[in-house]
Amino acid sequence: MTAEEIIKNRQALFSKNYRTAKKVKSLASNLDFEDAVLLMNEMSENYRVLSELFPDNTKEGFDTEALPIIWEEKDKFTKLMLKASDDMTQLASIIEDADDVGGVLTKLMWSNCKACHNSEEYISQEVYVQIAIIKGKEKISTESAIDRYFNTNHFRDFSEGKPYFHFIDGLRDKCLGKLKNSPMRDKETEDETIKLLQKKLKNLTDDELEDTYWEIETGEFFSGEQIKELEKNCSELIKELNLLNKNKKEVQKTIMSFCENYEKLCQKKYPEAPLPLEILKSVN
Repeated sequence: MTAEEIIKNRQALFSKNYRTAKKVKSLASNLDFEDAVLLMNEMSENYRVLSELFPDNTKEGFDTEALPIIWEEKDKFTKLMLKASDDMTQLASIIEDADDVGGVLTKLMWSNCKACHNSEEYISQEVYVQIAIIKGKEKISTESAIDRYFNTNHFRDFSEGKPYFHFIDGLRDKCLGKLKNSPMRDKETEDETIKLLQKKLKNLTDDELEDTYWEIETGEFFSGEQIKELEKNCSELIKELNLLNKNKKEVQKTIMSFCENYEKLCQKKYPEAPLPLEILKSVN
């Protein structure tokens, strides 16, 4: 394959694995283990393929978003991909007999995924990665990288609220009203997340079920009012990022705050993870 083909292939596989992970969570939560296992094995093979898709001639170009640290710590990265592959194989072998489905999914699937699972974490990560990529490629300061970021398609989408819209649309698609007649309603399980879901399905009225939404990855439940609050936050964010009406330095501060939030999150969840912007070090 050419360098361009390799880069596009790995981008497609990472995106596919993230989408597939969400499907696995949904299937397993509904105790549909047969289909979930098929997808787990598919993810395992994808991770194994990904371990071979970072040759030296694909560090730059063709809109790659891979960080330089991958090549700086190549052995570590390859081991991470192979571990993710092995974990998915192990998950497929034990999921049906697991007492805590949610717990084993977190340990063997989500722990290998850097995606965040609520809107603020998700958006902070998205912004941070983009700034880090620009800084790494251009060998410039974080402030300069933010300036360059303003000219990207990602910032255009971000300033129009698209990440929030994506998150909110995903929530609306997980309305409990769709599950009120699901077989899982009365199925025996030791999974605490599923037990809580079953309790809501049994105790809430039809109207309440139609106004309750399940964020599958975190197990959290949202009401219609909370979704409206997210939409309000989205509107406020769009105003804060409007370069036509806002002073550029103010918008820079807003972007920097997202990056700071992500580093604080990483310090708690992934204390050993490298932080390419090192914003907290400069603050402290």
